[in-house]
Amino acid sequence: MQRIMRTMLVICCLALLAGCTAGRTTFDKAQRLEREGKLDEAYIKYAEVSMANPDKQEYRMSVLRTGEQAARIHLQRAEDYMAAKNYD
Repeated sequence: MQRIMRTMLVICCLALLAGCTAGRTTFDKAQRLEREGKLDEAYIKYAEVSMANPDKQEYRMSVLRTGEQAARIHLQRAEDYMAAKNYD
């Protein structure tokens, strides 16, 4: 009986660690995309990891920060197109 309980405890711990690792891996990938300037892709990855781990403030802040940066870039591009009268 005690052997079964130990086995169950080990399985639960491994499952918990696997979940944490998967979230961290996605977060690391999002950070890499952000460093590469791929803000739209980074935003999506940050959103994925944030929804999977809603208790992690770092993940939520990354979503907000990256979304704001991407929005600024898109707005600037739109203003540049309008100034150049490039409506295509």
